[in-house]
Amino acid sequence: MTRSKLTKPILLALAAGLTPPSIANADVLNVPSDFPTIQIAVNLASAGDEIVVAPGTYFEDIDFLGKQLTLRSSGGAAVTTIDAIGRFDPVITILGSSADGSVVEGFTLTNGQATDAAPGERGGGIYIDSADVTFRDGVITDNFATIGGAIYANASLLTIENTVIEGNEATSNGGGLYLNNSTTTMTNTAFVSNVSGNRGGAAFLIGGSSSIDGCEFLGNSALVRGGAIESASGHQLLAFDSTFDGNSAGDADTEGRGGGVYNSSTTDAVINNSLFTENSATAFGGALYAAQDILVRNSTFVGNFTDTDLDGVVGASSAHLRNCIAWDNGPNPIPASGNVATHSIVEGGFAGVGNLGADSSDEPLFVNRAGGDFRLVDGSPGIDAADSTAWPGALSTDFNGEPRVVNALESGATGVPVFGYYIDMGAFEFQPEASGPTCFGDANGDGVIDLADLNAVLSAFGAVCP
Repeated sequence: MTRSKLTKPILLALAAGLTPPSIANADVLNVPSDFPTIQIAVNLASAGDEIVVAPGTYFEDIDFLGKQLTLRSSGGAAVTTIDAIGRFDPVITILGSSADGSVVEGFTLTNGQATDAAPGERGGGIYIDSADVTFRDGVITDNFATIGGAIYANASLLTIENTVIEGNEATSNGGGLYLNNSTTTMTNTAFVSNVSGNRGGAAFLIGGSSSIDGCEFLGNSALVRGGAIESASGHQLLAFDSTFDGNSAGDADTEGRGGGVYNSSTTDAVINNSLFTENSATAFGGALYAAQDILVRNSTFVGNFTDTDLDGVVGASSAHLRNCIAWDNGPNPIPASGNVATHSIVEGGFAGVGNLGADSSDEPLFVNRAGGDFRLVDGSPGIDAADSTAWPGALSTDFNGEPRVVNALESGATGVPVFGYYIDMGAFEFQPEASGPTCFGDANGDGVIDLADLNAVLSAFGAVCP
C-alpha cells in the first residue's frame, strides 16, 4: 500500500511527536511525497516496511532505530544521495538483532564522520552492530572515521553487492571496511582509493569470515600493512575472481608490508583465480605478506614491487602458490625460506615440482602485457601445465568466467591431469576459439585501434579467409 500525501492533521501529529494510527500500519512510505525527510519516515515506520526515496540530495543522517526496514531509492545511487555533511555522525546507523534483514539499496552515502569517543569513532558511512544487513547498488564515498572509514560492522552478517566504496579514510584501521567478528559476503564490489592511517587500506578483517567474489581493489593504501586487505587474528578469508591493482603499503618513513594483502590470521586464507598487478610495499611483499599461511591458486602476479626491489610477490615465509604465474616482479620475487610454489611460472626460477621460469623461454606469453590483458596466447608454456588435482572441483571457471578445463594441446601437456583433463597456470584458461583479437577493429590484436589496424585490413583486402 502506497501512502498519499500527508494531511494537515497528520502533519500536526508529526510535529507533536505522535504516530497517527493511519501511518503506523503503512507498507510503503514515500519520501518526500509523503514524508519530508527519510528519518521521519523511519521514525513512523513499522518493522518490515519499505521506505522509497525519490531522486535528490537529503542532508541528514539516518538511524534505523532497531527496526527491520528496506530503504531504497527509486532512481538509483547516481541521482539519490544521503549527505551527512556537518552532522558528525555516520550516514546510516543500524543496531540490534531486531533490525535483522534490513536492506539499503541504491544510494550514494557521503560526508559521514565518526571520530568521537568509543563507540562514536566507528563507521563514517555505515555503522552496524549485531544486525543482518544487505547493502546493494550503492556508492559510499568521502566518509571519515577513526576505524572503518566507509563501513564498520561488529558481530553482524553483512552482504555487499554491486557497490563502489571510494575515497574513504580511517585514521586507524580499515579505510573502507572494518569487520569485527562478523561475516561478510561481497560480490561485484569495488574498493577504490581508500586510505588507512594504520592497517587495511580497503578492508581490515578480524575474527569472523569473508567471501569476496568478483571484487576490485584499486589504488588503496595503508600506512603500515595491507594496502588493500589485512586479514587478522581469527579471520577466515576466501577471495576469488578478484583484482588487486595499484594498492600500496608504507611511505618514506614507514616500512610497509603487503601492498595487496597482509595475512596474520592462523585461520584459513585462500585466494583463487585472482589478479595482482602493480601493487607495492616500501619494505616487504609487494603483492602479499604471509605472516601466517596463505594459499593462492591459479592467480597471476605481474609488476608488483618493493622499494628494496626484492619480495615483489611475497614477503615473509608462509605463502603456498599453486598453478600461479609470477612475471616482472623484480629479482627474487619470492623468498625461498618457508614459501612453497608448485606448477607455477616464477621469473628467475623457484625450486618446486612442475615450476618454470628459470629460462627466458619460459615467459608466459600474455596477450598484451602493456595493455593489461594477461590471458595466455597460443604457445604459452603455461597451457595445460598446471596441477589439476590442486584445483577445487567446485570452481569450474577462470577469472573471466570461461571454462577452467580446456585441453588445448593435442600432445605434450606437462601438467597433472584429473581424469585426463588438464588446466592452465595463472588466472586465465587459454580458450582456443577466443584467442584472436577481442576488441572490434583491433585487426592486429595489440589492444590498440590505430593506423596499424587500417594497414592490416588494407593489405589483406580482397583475400579469402580459409
